[in-house]
Amino acid sequence: MYKKVGIGFVGLCLLTGLSQCTAIREFLGFGYKPPQVELAAIDVANISFTSLGLVVTLKVTNPNDYDLTLKKLDYKLSSAGVQVASGSFNETFTAPKLGAGKAKLPVTVEVQSAVTLVKDFLESSESETKVLLKADAVFDSPIGEIEKSFEVEKMLKDL
Repeated sequence: MYKKVGIGFVGLCLLTGLSQCTAIREFLGFGYKPPQVELAAIDVANISFTSLGLVVTLKVTNPNDYDLTLKKLDYKLSSAGVQVASGSFNETFTAPKLGAGKAKLPVTVEVQSAVTLVKDFLESSESETKVLLKADAVFDSPIGEIEKSFEVEKMLKDL
């Protein structure tokens, strides 16, 4: 009885495609490990009367033995409880297998949000100001598309 169920399970996985069957991938050692994402830096790219252009650098560490290619990233950037920017990043970036890479995310902060952020920064001590990035990412890999949501927070003084 168990043998028939096992054979049926393997057959079903083969019919639906090996790349779609998580149990078989993990059994064969092809299981997915989520990448680790860190907020590495925030740099000012430009300043105008209407907006503040930033470059947010993300360090993406890939623990898998295959490359992960970022296809899309939807993000929200906030500080002091105020959302200062949101958007989509649609440029490809590859995190090398068993390695790390840095993705540079161009972010535009509207002037009103920038003023609120600067006001909060000046009113609080520098050591208290945190930056939070919430994102939903889609990675392409040899085992198919992988979706990953993450939140990274860092003290502004550490960026």
